[in-house]
Amino acid sequence: MRQRKHFVFLWSAVLLLMMASLVQASTLTVAVMPFKEGGYLSLTWRHKSQLLDGIAQMITDRLAGNPQIVIVERDRINEVIAEQRFQYSGMVDTSTAVEMGRLMGADILIMGTLNEFGWQGQGGVKVGPLAVQRAAAQVTLSTRLIDVETARLLGSLQAEGEHTGTSLSVRDFQGISFGSKEFSDSTIGQALKNAVDDFISQFESTLSSAETRIHRPIGPGAAGMVVAIRDDYVIIDLGAKDGIRERMQLPVFRLEKIEGLVDPVRIPVGALRVVSVDPNASVAVFIKESLPIQPGDIVSIAGN
Repeated sequence: MRQRKHFVFLWSAVLLLMMASLVQASTLTVAVMPFKEGGYLSLTWRHKSQLLDGIAQMITDRLAGNPQIVIVERDRINEVIAEQRFQYSGMVDTSTAVEMGRLMGADILIMGTLNEFGWQGQGGVKVGPLAVQRAAAQVTLSTRLIDVETARLLGSLQAEGEHTGTSLSVRDFQGISFGSKEFSDSTIGQALKNAVDDFISQFESTLSSAETRIHRPIGPGAAGMVVAIRDDYVIIDLGAKDGIRERMQLPVFRLEKIEGLVDPVRIPVGALRVVSVDPNASVAVFIKESLPIQPGDIVSIAGN
């Protein structure tokens, strides 16, 4: 009886380890790097710093709720930047970004800039000592997603947020913190929230493709991605080292999230024939399209 209990305990432990390894294999570790100024922002240095830090934190908080993602803590990101004395900027070169990502244990780096943060008044009225005005606000964020393992660019996303409403003027942000309810409720605060929502939506739509590229096997059965289309030519990020050969035919599919299903479905969109091969990339031409092939679609070597 004691031996049976011991066996059951050992088997349970093995199952837990297997489940933990499966969960780990299906997740991606993401580091949201500090955002930088991509255009002229007519704000004081203190307010600008608060705003840029706040954007990175907003994105981090939103991604933390995704079970497919493990977030690198912001303290760890700041620690790596400080310890390695990186001269970090919004235009940091890819090799430096990859080095930082590896030190953090990240699979994907999100590097972004705030390109637009402004609004225009559309008239208003005075209520006692307060100026109440109608304003149209615009916020634009540009981000790059970098695969730390391969140093490849997974995608460039442009997120935009707009909001028009009547609120207390926060034109000069005098005495208003970017983390305050006053800012969140303001027209510009709502526009920023909408821009972050737009980024999260775009990021999640590319997450399945990113997982395929990062965790793809090398050799027969490997999967890559359409990265660009130039006239009649399609450029994919698989090359000779992945087993690509000239005249090879490659099926193309698209991963799409369907409500009610945990995993995305593979939707066939066409096929390509390889006409030129480099070590890390290749060029192909269209031979069949059931749907328009576009950047971000997945290319498979399965069956070749």
